[in-house]
Amino acid sequence: MPRSWQPPLTIRGVIGAVCAEARRRGQRRITVLWVPHANGPEQFYLRVGFRPTGETLHGQVLGERLLT
Repeated sequence: MPRSWQPPLTIRGVIGAVCAEARRRGQRRITVLWVPHANGPEQFYLRVGFRPTGETLHGQVLGERLLT
């Protein structure tokens, strides 16, 4: 295998990479927006560590994940 080859990232791996880059840039949190809906992405975001902030923007829930 070529030395540059890397295995595909999982969703958790992608979230971890985003968190690492945000930390490297001095950020303390990352945020997402989602539309509240019975079949929406809220459960996904909760499973990967985001929590609603209690704020909304144009009817969308603002979620954050604190970087430790």
